Amino acid sequence: MATFDKADPRWIVKDRADGTNVNGWHWSEKNYTSWSKKRINELFTDAEVVSNALAICKTTKLSSFVGEAYLNTRKGKVIPGYDLVIKLAWEGE
Repeated sequence: MATFDKADPRWIVKDRADGTNVNGWHWSEKNYTSWSKKRINELFTDAEVVSNALAICKTTKLSSFVGEAYLNTRKGKVIPGYDLVIKLAWEGE
């Protein structure tokens, strides 16, 4: 605990005229929904889910993507978050 007028410099964030978020101290949020949709589509297009002697099941495409994905930063820590409903088309043999 710092005594009065002798603050720990790690906890001091200077006011800046340009509004820069120094060291990611203040809360910030970036939208990663479009990146997530693209990445999930890359990962799950033509992905084999089950492949054994009895059956083969693979995803064919991303049929529905609803929701949001975001990346928060607070006090220099990265906090990912998402609320997604994903539906994949699949086929099996």
